[in-house]
Order: sequence, then structure tokens, then C-alpha cells
Amino acid sequence: MCKVLGWTLNLGLVCLLALAVLVFGGSFIGLGCADVISGSMEPEIPIGALAYYRAVDDGSELAVGEIAVFESGDHLVMHRVVEVDPRQGTLTTKGDANQMADVAPVAYGQVVGEYVGCIPRLGAAVDEFHTWVTSLVGY
Repeated sequence: MCKVLGWTLNLGLVCLLALAVLVFGGSFIGLGCADVISGSMEPEIPIGALAYYRAVDDGSELAVGEIAVFESGDHLVMHRVVEVDPRQGTLTTKGDANQMADVAPVAYGQVVGEYVGCIPRLGAAVDEFHTWVTSLVGY
């Protein structure tokens, strides 16, 4: 019984370590990450994925066809660049699954990164883990 419990605890620790590396490891090589809560970029970026992006100074570094990661209120949005207006310092973006481009242009200064890839379903797992930890800690 003790061996089974020991193996279970070891497996749990290995899983937690792997999760920590996937979530925080990218920051060591200049990558940020965010969980995906909307289907606006499906199928490229599915709901529940953990999406990774490389930091950029501003939106002037992005071109048409790339996926911009930008601040909108208190959350991050990932939409494809469909038009660049260097005179106004803005990008026009559109979710791949959306019929029309976003109404408001994105100022260069709102852009924090360029999407580089994702791991499907991992964002949802990270959210569940965060909920579990905060319920244990009490805040």
C-alpha cells in the first residue's frame, strides 16, 4: 500500500512539474502564454488551448496574415491582422471564425505579442488547476 501511495505521489509531482514547465517555462525564452476562452480563432486556436506568443515592442512589427496578441480591457485577444495602417499606427484585426473584421482598430501600443502556437485543452487544465489551488489556499 505504501509503494502504491509513493508512486502515486511521485506521478502527481511529475505532472505538476510538467504543467509548471509548460505554463512558466516559455517565459525563460521570451514567450508569454494565455488560455483561450473564445472560439473566434477556431480552428487555428481552439477554445481551451494554452496559446503562446512572443513579445513585441508594438504592433508595427506585425504584418497582414500574422496573429496579433493585444490588450482589450483587462484581457488579451488574439486575432489575425487583415490591414496595417502605419500612418494611423493601427491594425485592423479579425477572428478567423468571425464574419467581419473587428470594428475598433487596434493601436500599435495595445499589441503585446505575436501568436506562435498553442497546446489544445491545456489552458482549460491550467484553469482547473488554478481553481483547485485557490480553493485550497482560500483566495
